[in-house]
Amino acid sequence: MCGIFAVVSKKDIPKKFIQEILFELKIRGKHSTGLSWIANNEIQSNIQSVPADDYILPEIKTKVIIGHTR
Repeated sequence: MCGIFAVVSKKDIPKKFIQEILFELKIRGKHSTGLSWIANNEIQSNIQSVPADDYILPEIKTKVIIGHTR
């Protein structure tokens, strides 16, 4: 079963917070980890075929993000 999360904030979401959420979700999926967020009014995505432990978190500056582990 997959793990899914979403965060909407008034301030930029800290990178460490995103990483902590992914680590908590890693038990829900170990085959792929991904994020989508809004930057400069465009949707950005980063999906890697690795568990959350090995996911290389890109530089993200956003107030809205969704992510998954599967």
